[in-house]
Amino acid sequence: MLSVLIAVYATETLGLPAWSASILLVVNTAMVSTLTSPLTAHVAPGQPRHTMALGHVLLVCAMPAFAAPALPDAGLPAWPALVTAIVLFSLAEIFYSPAVSELSVTLTPGAARGSRQSLYQLSWSAGSIAAPALFTGLLDAHALLPWTVQGVACLVALAVVPALKSPAAQGGRKRT
Repeated sequence: MLSVLIAVYATETLGLPAWSASILLVVNTAMVSTLTSPLTAHVAPGQPRHTMALGHVLLVCAMPAFAAPALPDAGLPAWPALVTAIVLFSLAEIFYSPAVSELSVTLTPGAARGSRQSLYQLSWSAGSIAAPALFTGLLDAHALLPWTVQGVACLVALAVVPALKSPAAQGGRKRT
């Protein structure tokens, strides 16, 4: 989302200079690279479902912040909204990414771990391939649509986090 949608949204929809997306990406990169280890070490250690839920909540909050400058007749300045949005998005990424990686391994039965991890990685690759067409298509349809779709998707994901159960909790035997 960041590399494609932010650049097109900032320049074409909001009329910001081309370098504006680069500034937002630098903020994201700096936050993720400097804060991931210290924050994830102290927030819900050993609780990846809670940490993943926190990431989804932050993403849900980031989407209206991204959309705010494009609201008709709102008169909101773009920079404060986008900086707020990128900070929320970056915090979400910091909490979500390690948790989802951990859960992708721990929720998979040992015998199926290799094939399931392959599918997990394939899903991220497929998303990276589809994202440019999807997000620019949504943005072409309406300036608020990409943020609305992502917000709804994050709400749905947040709703299903409690359903994530380890194979042992689902009735399988836990290996020791």
